[in-house]
Amino acid sequence: MSAERNYRMTQKVVAYQVQNEPLPKTSKTFT
Repeated sequence: MSAERNYRMTQKVVAYQVQNEPLPKTSKTFT
């Protein structure tokens, strides 16, 4: 498994969550 690929996949998931769930609790996802 590629770490770079895994990182990009995570970025996509985070961006998706931020777009579809713009709530204060999304900040906890980054930590």
